Amino acid sequence: MKYGQMNKNQIKKAFLLLEPSAQVQEDIWNKIEKQIDEPTVGRMIKSENRKRTKEKGYYRKVFLKAAAFLVLAVGILGAIDRMNGGKMMEVLANFWKVDKDSQHVVQKMTDYHVKVDTAYAPELLEDTKERIIFAGTFGVVIYDQERGRVEGTIDLDKIQSNFFGTETLKTRFIVDGDNLYIYNCQEGKPYGKYYRYDLGMCKGNLKKKEISSLSPVETKKVTENLEKQRKKSQRYKTTWEQFSNAEKIFEGKIYSEKCLRTKVKNGGIQNSCLVLKKNAGTSKYQMYIYRQNQNTKKITKDKLYVFAIESDAEEKNYPKYYVADKNSVKQALINCFYENPKVYAGSVYHGKNIESTLPEKQYELVLPIIQITGIKKQGDTVKIIGTFYWYGFVTSGKTLYESDADGNRAVAYLKETKDGYKVEKIICPRGGGYYRKDLEQIYGKDDVAVQKTLDMDVESGVVETLKEYVKQNQQKFVYYKAFGRDPQNLK
Repeated sequence: MKYGQMNKNQIKKAFLLLEPSAQVQEDIWNKIEKQIDEPTVGRMIKSENRKRTKEKGYYRKVFLKAAAFLVLAVGILGAIDRMNGGKMMEVLANFWKVDKDSQHVVQKMTDYHVKVDTAYAPELLEDTKERIIFAGTFGVVIYDQERGRVEGTIDLDKIQSNFFGTETLKTRFIVDGDNLYIYNCQEGKPYGKYYRYDLGMCKGNLKKKEISSLSPVETKKVTENLEKQRKKSQRYKTTWEQFSNAEKIFEGKIYSEKCLRTKVKNGGIQNSCLVLKKNAGTSKYQMYIYRQNQNTKKITKDKLYVFAIESDAEEKNYPKYYVADKNSVKQALINCFYENPKVYAGSVYHGKNIESTLPEKQYELVLPIIQITGIKKQGDTVKIIGTFYWYGFVTSGKTLYESDADGNRAVAYLKETKDGYKVEKIICPRGGGYYRKDLEQIYGKDDVAVQKTLDMDVESGVVETLKEYVKQNQQKFVYYKAFGRDPQNLK
């Protein structure tokens, strides 16, 4: 097993040296890997391996022979081409380089986007025969319709213009030919600078055979005139209201909040939006563009080859959260979260245990959010009433994005030990009319502590915990972004 696996890994490494684009790597390699595992190909690789020498580039030669065999004997090239509607042939013939910034944007545009925004797909900025432009929290993607591939990206985090799903801050876009203007508005008024990008520079990438992240060609103070121009040229309406039979079309999918309205032949209107559709049997999402003629109601669905591929960067191992007093009741609750999440999830009063909803390895950072509103000591037992939550975060640049959360207002039972305290159980109230009564019954009569628990703002606890975490571990994060809210400063 080790022998075969070693060969496969070496071939994969050689394959990646050829630098196919990020959108293509996963599909091509999965096809090749499947064929490598076939007996005939396996014997061929083993035969080559017996002849190995220390000659430089040996494994690349092995890969090329194996790939040639696969293409000619198994027909993998045709299979991949059919799988992608004939649009992948050029990419297979000319592997493209992808710079680091573009890889970052493309990787985070689908699956990663869903972790941050479970409500809507990225915003569609342009839809023509030549290209599609769309923007989300992590960047702008310029997509070549004719070649069926990404041709350029813009990293919005770098210019701090990534305000989507916020309260007062909004990032605005104007597409004017090959010029793309990006700026921010606060409560409807433009502020700061605008950044102008020359999208024509993407055409230069065709000659260099690479996908690169664009840099602004002009940066100036934004004025009201730019916002007036955007409002005058805006062609958006609510997707759900404009698409006929929207409930059926978008069932189980994530779509753009606003659809782009463009004129078509015979004076009709076409509504276009992006859609993220989950691949059957996986946690991956595929991006599509849906178009519907407003008059005929005819709908077309085109797949965009923008795949969410995990980066090869080393895994982020963030340190655990802690408090200064290692023997405190709060530290005991923190330890319980990390060491025994089932106990931390709690059980319902007069009911069953609550199943832990914390999925392993789904978030880059997960922290316990603990707010204590009352403490009672009875012998060597300590009762603590408060909020016991966890929050999962994903990161981009200097920003932490809320991805998921769960928890309860509850009462924790702790036992005093020689090293501090140990959590024995956490009891949560039943819902509805039992909620307050159960808290009073579990904790004991204390109107002040119970009311304080009910009134507690968990979100404020998240910000406070993140500030402590960033400071104690000297992390780079400056902002925290909860969905639907403006970013909050952590410094």
